[in-house]
Amino acid sequence: MDWKNHPLVIACVSCASTCVFFISVIVPIYEKKNINTIGELEAKIELLKTTNNNNDKEISTLKKSKQSLSNEIAQKNEKILKLQEEERFSPDTPFPKGFREIGVFQDFEKVKEVYKDSAKPKKGGWIHVDIIDQLFSSATYYQLECKKHSLVSHVLFQLNDPISEAIKASAPIPTTEELSNLRQSKIETLVKIFREKYGQEVTKTEDDRYIFKVKDFWLAEISESGLVIAPTVTTDKIDQICAELKSKSEKKP
Repeated sequence: MDWKNHPLVIACVSCASTCVFFISVIVPIYEKKNINTIGELEAKIELLKTTNNNNDKEISTLKKSKQSLSNEIAQKNEKILKLQEEERFSPDTPFPKGFREIGVFQDFEKVKEVYKDSAKPKKGGWIHVDIIDQLFSSATYYQLECKKHSLVSHVLFQLNDPISEAIKASAPIPTTEELSNLRQSKIETLVKIFREKYGQEVTKTEDDRYIFKVKDFWLAEISESGLVIAPTVTTDKIDQICAELKSKSEKKP
C-alpha cells in the first residue's frame, strides 16, 4: 500500500503546511502590526504628556501674570484711595470730613435729626446709617445712658465691601484672594493716612487692629471692620460729664 498517497497522509501534510505558513508568515505580520499599533499609542501618550506639561506651564505662567496684575491694581487703587482720602482727615479730629457734625458725648437723638430717614434705630441702643462714600458704606452710632441723657458713646465707620462695589460697578466678582488683597489695601491706606496725621499707632494687636491716640481725647481703631472712634476718658470722667449734664438740666426753668 502506498502510504504517501493515502488521503489521511495527504490531509496531515496539508494541515502541517498550513500551520507552518500561519506561524512563519501570518503571525509575524500580526505581531508587527500590533507592535506598530503599540508604538503609535505610546507616541500619542508621550505627545499628550508633553501637551499637558506645556499646558501646566502655560497655566502656571497665566496665574503668575494674573497675580502680578492683581497686585499692581491693588497698589494703584491704594495710591488713588490715599490721594482721595488723605485730605478728609484733620489733625484736630479723627472724624472724616462730612461726618463731624456728630461726635462722642453728643446728644444721641441728634443722629436722627441729622440723617433723618436714613437713620435706622436698632434694638440694643444703636443707630445704623447707610451712607454713600468712597471709603465707608455705613456709620453706626452707639448709645450711652448718662443720668437720663442719651449720648453717643462711640462710632463705627464700616469700610466699603469689595463685593458690593463690584456689583454696583457691574464688574466681575473678586476671587477670595482678590477680596483679601482689596480689603487689606483699604486698611493699609487708612493706617498710612492716620500715621501721617496723628503719628505712629500706640498699639497693634495680634489680630491686626491698629489703635491710634488723637489729641489725648480720642482712640481710633482701624481693623477689617472699619474705623471705630471712641473717647479715651475713664469711667470717672464719664461720671463727671454725666453729673454736669444733670446739673445743667436741673437749672433749666
